[in-house]
Amino acid sequence: SGLGWHVSLAPLLMLRRHFIDAFLETVRASIAKSDTLTATTMGTLYFEEEVWVFASKDFDRFFSGVVVQESQSAKLRGAAETILDATSKLLSVAPPSAAAMQLHCSLAWTLGDLRPA
Repeated sequence: SGLGWHVSLAPLLMLRRHFIDAFLETVRASIAKSDTLTATTMGTLYFEEEVWVFASKDFDRFFSGVVVQESQSAKLRGAAETILDATSKLLSVAPPSAAAMQLHCSLAWTLGDLRPA
């Protein structure tokens, strides 16, 4: 069961059951080929001190999280681009821009609407 730790690389992507194994294999292969995703090259990640609130595109999910320090984000962007390109080809969807992503670690989320009334 575990704590539910996850890595979010893009907006919510719904997978049909028959795509899950192929998706996971594509992610594993992308990570294995990447020279930016080794313990040696990744090292320690550092985050900003402020807690941010992020919203989904439809404002139906909200997340609190800490943002990766800009000096640390370059090594993650390359890895994100590799994984996003591979999975978008598998699923025949346009990949989101890794350069436009706000890299962060989500701490909590809710389905409630947090926008001011």
